[in-house]
Amino acid sequence: MKKKTSVKETSKKKNTLSTSFKLYYLVMIICYLYLGFACVYKYMKYSSLDKCVLELMLILTLSLIIEYVHIISNNGRDMRKKLSKKANKNERVKRYIGECLIFALIVTTLIFIGIATNRINVNFYNFAMETYGSIALIIVLLTLLVFFDIFVVGLILNYTISERLVKKQK
Repeated sequence: MKKKTSVKETSKKKNTLSTSFKLYYLVMIICYLYLGFACVYKYMKYSSLDKCVLELMLILTLSLIIEYVHIISNNGRDMRKKLSKKANKNERVKRYIGECLIFALIVTTLIFIGIATNRINVNFYNFAMETYGSIALIIVLLTLLVFFDIFVVGLILNYTISERLVKKQK
């Protein structure tokens, strides 16, 4: 026989849950501020992104942790199982698009951190000379092109893999 939980017990659980999430968000905000200020300070002091790559990678890692916490915050239930059982195709596609936007943003950020720290060599001047455009415009267009390409490839892969999993679960 199951023991029924009273209203006070459930409200107490919700209150502690919200308190833990508040504490979690407070810690994340403090971490972001510290890493952001440390990165800006190192960039201003050394005039190079090479010295603040660690802070940039930690900021990116914290972003991934926050996304993971949002996915599993639904009482530990797996989001894919929930989507496959209850959601229609439009809700699943919206979820896939959101996941791929985050994925494309992360990969684009990694690529441009590599470019900014001279780990990936891209000569923007050649692009500017060939198209007779400004370098700033070329950088923005290249960023959008990389983001869009990664988004489309990620969406196609995520959609096909996830829909196969949904079909197997049904």
